[in-house]
Amino acid sequence: MQKDIGVNGHVYRRMYEGRGVMKLKEGKNHHTYVVEKIRIELNLERRLEALGLTDGAKITVLNNDKKGAMTVRFRGTRFALGRRIAENILVREAQE
Repeated sequence: MQKDIGVNGHVYRRMYEGRGVMKLKEGKNHHTYVVEKIRIELNLERRLEALGLTDGAKITVLNNDKKGAMTVRFRGTRFALGRRIAENILVREAQE
């Protein structure tokens, strides 16, 4: 069965198939992920890039209680990311 990942109205199929890619909002507490793609409005994407969240960056989920903002750590700093932002960041589990 083919899994579609819809982001901002786009559907990414075969590009991420078999690579274990998921949305950041689906991440588990205390797991580390690698950012595959950020698909959000350009001004917000630029702001995230300025903070150091770019493709290939490692991000650790500190608290994802499925309600409200989630707490993450990247580049040594803790951040709260809203659900809408986390929905539009594609990640894969980092290798130890």
